[in-house]
Amino acid sequence: MVQKIAITLLILFTASAVQAQLVPYYGKNNVKYDNFDWKTYKTPHFEIFFYPQSEAHLQRVASMAESAYDKISADLQHDIEFKIPLIFFKTQSEFEQVNYLQISEGILGAAEPVYNRMAFAIDQPSDQLQELIIHELAHVFEFSMLFGGMISPVLKQSPPLWVMEGFAEYQTGVWDPTDLMIVRDAVMTERLPFLSVEEDLIAPGGVELGRAPYNVGHAAFEFMEEKYGDAAVRQFWFYLKKATLLGSEDVIYSALGVKEETFNEQFANYLRERFKDYRDRQSPIDYGKEITLPSKYHQIFSQAPSPDGREFVIMTANREDYEFDILKIDATGKVLDNLTGGFTSSYDYLTTDSYRFDGRNLSWTGQRIAFFARTGKRRSLIVIDASDGDRLKKIKLSIDQAGSPSLSPDGRTVLITGLVNGQPDLFVVDVETEAIKNLTNNSLFEKTPMWSADGKWIFYTSRIRSRDQIMRMNPANPNQVEQLTFNEYDSTSPYYDQTTNSVYYSANRNGVYNLYRLDLNTGDKVQYTDVIGGNFSPVSLKDQGKDRIAFTSFFKGQYRFFVMDLPTAVAVIPKGTETDEGSTKTTAEQLSAALGVPKGETVQGSFSQDTDFRPTKQLAIDQSKIADKKFRVLIAGRPSVITGVSGDTFAVASGIVLQDILGDQEFRFFTSRIRGFQSYNVGYLDLRHRFQYLSDFIFDDDFFFAPLPGPVAEDVGFGVDIVRSRIYGGRIISQYPFSRFYRAEFSAGIFDLSQKFYNPAVQDAYERHLAETGQADALARGGYIPLGVALVGETTRFREFGPLSGFTFRLSFGYAPSISDDWVSRTIYELDVRKYFRVHGRSVLAFRGRGFHTNGDDPVIFSFGGGQDIRGFDFREIIGTSGGIGNAEFRFALWPNPRVPILGQLRGKVFVDYFRASFSTHEDSLLALPQDNLIVDLVDGRLFALDLEEGAGSIGAGFTIFAGGLPFNFDFSKVYGQGIFFNADRTIDLSKPRERKFTDGIQFDFSIAYDF
Repeated sequence: MVQKIAITLLILFTASAVQAQLVPYYGKNNVKYDNFDWKTYKTPHFEIFFYPQSEAHLQRVASMAESAYDKISADLQHDIEFKIPLIFFKTQSEFEQVNYLQISEGILGAAEPVYNRMAFAIDQPSDQLQELIIHELAHVFEFSMLFGGMISPVLKQSPPLWVMEGFAEYQTGVWDPTDLMIVRDAVMTERLPFLSVEEDLIAPGGVELGRAPYNVGHAAFEFMEEKYGDAAVRQFWFYLKKATLLGSEDVIYSALGVKEETFNEQFANYLRERFKDYRDRQSPIDYGKEITLPSKYHQIFSQAPSPDGREFVIMTANREDYEFDILKIDATGKVLDNLTGGFTSSYDYLTTDSYRFDGRNLSWTGQRIAFFARTGKRRSLIVIDASDGDRLKKIKLSIDQAGSPSLSPDGRTVLITGLVNGQPDLFVVDVETEAIKNLTNNSLFEKTPMWSADGKWIFYTSRIRSRDQIMRMNPANPNQVEQLTFNEYDSTSPYYDQTTNSVYYSANRNGVYNLYRLDLNTGDKVQYTDVIGGNFSPVSLKDQGKDRIAFTSFFKGQYRFFVMDLPTAVAVIPKGTETDEGSTKTTAEQLSAALGVPKGETVQGSFSQDTDFRPTKQLAIDQSKIADKKFRVLIAGRPSVITGVSGDTFAVASGIVLQDILGDQEFRFFTSRIRGFQSYNVGYLDLRHRFQYLSDFIFDDDFFFAPLPGPVAEDVGFGVDIVRSRIYGGRIISQYPFSRFYRAEFSAGIFDLSQKFYNPAVQDAYERHLAETGQADALARGGYIPLGVALVGETTRFREFGPLSGFTFRLSFGYAPSISDDWVSRTIYELDVRKYFRVHGRSVLAFRGRGFHTNGDDPVIFSFGGGQDIRGFDFREIIGTSGGIGNAEFRFALWPNPRVPILGQLRGKVFVDYFRASFSTHEDSLLALPQDNLIVDLVDGRLFALDLEEGAGSIGAGFTIFAGGLPFNFDFSKVYGQGIFFNADRTIDLSKPRERKFTDGIQFDFSIAYDF
């Protein structure tokens, strides 16, 4: 068997490009649920993209954007000389449909450096929206300062994330309380990472630090300004640009006059001084008992107690399955059940309200547990049986960002938050009828709702005057609302204790989230904790007559779960003693008008005046300047060139994509060359709608190895030659996604197809053989109209090394009708199925089955071998019109740590490959030596022919090195199969029966490709 190296080519287009061998997965779908009729509007510094449903927010967004520009430009003394593309969406679920980005939940906005586009959703409070716009615009200023507006900057290196994200947060001028908590915790627990301009954050001991590039970077730029003056930040960016473009520049020393080590020492001392008043604060272990989990589970983000308070459901991160899980645990932390363990395609993933985890994502009442999961465009409410985890209901909701479920005491309804047309409200969902009722219907942002135990009140949080305040409502009369806190700080996650007529909640009164209780009888507030990090989501437990509180706490970089006896009060705040208490109230009539209460009705109770955030600069919109968006050609990334060499085989592929500014339309150009065979592809891709299509023109010059008929082989003196297969024409490929996991594909085309032996002498001998014998030509030529349909599924969960769990498949049917004798006619059936099982940690058991069959006047000759399908065989050495492949592989980490220095991750594998291949048609016209579909090799030094119809394969082991983001595979195998021995004169040795044998030697395969 001739030793060859399988070469696979990476086509660096988008995921919807023609499947490249390098990434052999079918891919989940980015479903377009909405059709956007895009408009544009130009302001002094922006070109804003919006659609009619979001036009009502144009003036607000334009004003915020120009206000943000004025601030950042003045701070940096820098202007941007082009209009910045600004794309805004009304809701998060619409934002996630943008095509030029890959957006998932938790990503509120994005900016990219090539064309300086910034995009975001606007469904959040105005003050937080302004901060988001500043953050994303700061990135555009960063790109401008570093790259000077160049489309393809040549960089020595990219600045680390703590620089890019930290500066963007610093420009907002506002500290998110949770971000400040993470920095404070890192300083007080000696976990502050080292800052270097050469690389990303280096945390001591490898410990995790949530959102560190954002919050530690934010603190670093504040320190830079305070220690070295206003000009220091601008100096930093000046020298950073020099280092980025030219290299060999010590940025911190050049800008600040100190080495990195000194800068880090000064920064650490600055933070210690900043947080010195917290040195004597408590840690949660001082007063509470931590409930810990087995090591595979990481952090506890949310919790809800059972009705008797003896068990809990908690939301945690599963390190091994790479997902959120909901566990049922007892008071010791023993896992009683994983209610969401294993793979499911009934939903995409579990959801949380935000990365802050200051609310509740779970509810447990009676025998029912409620939570949210993403299903399609929006989230669905999931209600399960608390005893066995069986799903009782999955309610698909027509509202955006649904969250914070709270089951009513009788379990029949669920109180939730959500947005309709970008407006946040409280809703009640009937579990049985699935009816939804809007309780608030106002412009305030409500969150973290909770029923009282008797069902007579609903307690929740409303954002008023840019602060979270505790409210309560009578569900029987939603207009009966009362504001319970009037603070110049945030109060959230209320829990009503009926026995004491009190509300437990979390508030950052002194800049730190601690646990409080509001006595509704007296109006007094009691502070129970005074911690370094933060305490959230308190729940009152009644256990054998003792008052206890369960809560989550951020400590040493993790969200943890604690239960404590009700402690002695840290502080008592009598009613009316806080200076802001009741300072700005409105009359019931004024509030009724503000909240849109029907005429003749009034809201009961009193509220703070909702003085909504106003940007510093107010723009008027000139309706005459609104225009329809035009197609604007952009280069989608740099043109790609991939090459490979193996002996006498050279391969190169290159491609370029021209894309519209929103990524909805693309023109694609691709060319490849392997063994001297050149192919071209020019296409247009339309992604604007749910039904998507690619139309392209193809000139494909390809090859495969084919055995020669016996007489031809004797005539030319060898038994195998290359068949050149040329096809040119046009086609349309379309797809319709049913969900994120499944889709239908359709294709139709018209081509000219020509197949002949590459060696002219062989082709002449072959044609003479056909003429003499009258046999049909096994090689196809003529006009060709292929029609195809396929069903594709992809549920695979991936890690950085490839598949972890789930499955993928593609079932396809193709047909080419016979127009006349000169047209190719065939039918093709194909199935590819793969299944992955996570065994432990990063170890995976993978299986693949692939089958194919073709018939008709001109059947397809399939070719495979080498690479990642059948190792030990030559590249495209195995051919047939029918057959199948089976693979079983155990993959595991070879290095105790995930990454090996310089080389990257190192993984091992053991595998078994098996196949069968046969010619179900044209049996007499295309035969291997001497009389069957065979591959010849050596066994014990003698010629041995593997009978492909009887099956053959290989067993072996190998390893994969991930270097430069690419997987380099080194596989060693032993080939086996059933066949026959030959004599020295190449006649069959009739003295030996057919038997299964291992061939001589160890075969080696090298490929650059991800595992199947």
